[in-house]
Amino acid sequence: MRPKISRLKTWEKFQSSVLDVVEEALSEIAKSPPITKTANEDELNMILHRALLDAYRKFSTLNKYTFETGHFKEANNQPDQGDEYRDKRLHKRPDFQWSMLDHHAADPKFFERRVILECKRIGKTKKGRIFSKLYVENGILRFITKEHGYAQNEALALMVGYLQSSNGNKMITEVNGFLRTDHGLTEIALDNPAWNVRGVTRMSHQLTRSFGTSPIVLRHLWVDIR
Repeated sequence: MRPKISRLKTWEKFQSSVLDVVEEALSEIAKSPPITKTANEDELNMILHRALLDAYRKFSTLNKYTFETGHFKEANNQPDQGDEYRDKRLHKRPDFQWSMLDHHAADPKFFERRVILECKRIGKTKKGRIFSKLYVENGILRFITKEHGYAQNEALALMVGYLQSSNGNKMITEVNGFLRTDHGLTEIALDNPAWNVRGVTRMSHQLTRSFGTSPIVLRHLWVDIR
C-alpha cells in the first residue's frame, strides 16, 4: 500500500510535492495543441486544472506521491488566526491553493498550512495590455499587499507565467524592470542560466512584506507555450 502523503510528509516535503506536481502539469501543457498560444487566462487555468489531475494520477501510478486531496481552484483566501470576518483578503481568490494540516506544528498558528499559486499570461503587449506589468501588479504584489494577503503566514508561494509570445529572457527583463523601477522590489533570478524552450523554466526571488510571515520566497514557473 502506498503511504499517504499526510502521514509521511513534513510541511516542507508537502510543499516540494506540490511544486513537483505543478511542474509536471505545466510540462504536459507545453506539449499541448496550439490553442494555448491564444487562450485567455481563464482558459489556461482550466487547462492547468485538468493537467494537475492527470499529474496526481501519474505520480500515484509511479508510487511517487499519493495526494489524499487535490487543489482548490479560484477559492477565497481561507482565514488564518487573527483574521477578522470583514478582512478584505478573505474576499480575494488566488487561482489555485493546496491545504495541509501539520500535526507536528508547535505553534497553532501554523497548524493549517497552504500553498498558494497565482497565474498570469506573459507575452507581447496586446490591445493596450502590458502583460509583464500585469504580472507584477496583478500577480506578485498580491503576495505583499495586505489587501490581498496571499500566503500571508507562509514563507513560500508560487506563481505560473504562461509565455504565449515574445522571448522569455526579454519578458523576464521587462518584469524585473517594473519590479525594480516602479516598486523597488527584488528582481526575479533564473534558477538555471539556460531558458527551457517548450518546457518549464524555474525562477525565484525573496520579498519583504509588512504583515504575516516575512520575508517570503516567491517561486516562478514559466511554461513556454509559444
